[in-house]
Amino acid sequence: MSQTRLIIRNLSKSYLTITMPGNEQHSSPLKRYSFTLPPDIVDAVDSASDLLKMNRSMIVREALTNWLSAQVGAKDLQGTGVGIISYIYDHHDSSVVAELMHVQHDHEEIITSTTHIHLSHSSCFEIIICKGELRTIKKLGDQIRSIKGVKYFSSNFAVE
Repeated sequence: MSQTRLIIRNLSKSYLTITMPGNEQHSSPLKRYSFTLPPDIVDAVDSASDLLKMNRSMIVREALTNWLSAQVGAKDLQGTGVGIISYIYDHHDSSVVAELMHVQHDHEEIITSTTHIHLSHSSCFEIIICKGELRTIKKLGDQIRSIKGVKYFSSNFAVE
C-alpha cells in the first residue's frame, strides 16, 4: 500500500509528521495547541471519547489527519470520476440560496442529481452527485464551501 507523508511546517521547521493513510504513527515531538470550540462540539468530543475510549487529543488528531488527508488527496485529482458534495445551509438567507443556485447552474454539465432535505424550519441539507472531470467537481465543492452561510460541508471523490 502506498502511503502519503504529510509534514505540517511552521517557518520551515517541521513540528508534526503524520503518515497517511492507515498508519497512526506520529513522530515526536508533538506540540500543544489551544482551540476555541462551541460547547456542543466539546460535548460531542467528550461523548465520543467515552464511547471510543480515546482521549480528546487523539480524537482531534485523528479528525485533523483525516481532514488534511482529504484536502491533500483532493488537490491532485486527475481524470474522470464521481463526487458527492453535501452541505447544510439556512434557506431563509436568500443570498445564500441565490449563490448556491448560481454555482450549481454554472456546473450543470457535471451535476447528475441533487437531493434537498428539510432538517428544520430554517436548515436544509443538500446532496449533489456529480460525474465528470474530478478537478471540476472539486472546483464546484470549493465554491460551495466558500459561500458564507454554508454551515456544514463535506465532499468525497472516486476515480472511474
